Amino acid sequence: MTRKISFLTIVGDTAYFFCKGINYLLPITVTANCISNIISSQNFTVPRMHNTFIRTLNAFGTKISSISLYQYTSNTFLAYIRIKRDRETLDINSSFEDCLVLAVSNDIKILIEERILLERGFFVSKEMVEKALIENSPT
Repeated sequence: MTRKISFLTIVGDTAYFFCKGINYLLPITVTANCISNIISSQNFTVPRMHNTFIRTLNAFGTKISSISLYQYTSNTFLAYIRIKRDRETLDINSSFEDCLVLAVSNDIKILIEERILLERGFFVSKEMVEKALIENSPT
């Protein structure tokens, strides 16, 4: 079973994702290059490779329907770019970081296998959030 996760933010070298349906937070370490690509995609001045990839897909009448994190092995998340055209669906194996840049810069849905989310993430309760806000609020 897959779950939808939302990209929240990057703090240091960690990207944070949240699954609203089951209140799980998923931290994933990312490289400086990935962070740079995400920032540059939000401050678009010069076309980057991920922008060119999206425009090329659009030129052929296809679009990315989702990014799917389907496996975690050897400290690496494996991901697919799911492309749809008419009634056809194609999964293209890609690096997680490239998928993340595509997803964030183009508002593409991110899916994850639930077992990975439960193994690598952690449950966030309302009480945890309230406690963190109280402990970290300015006096």
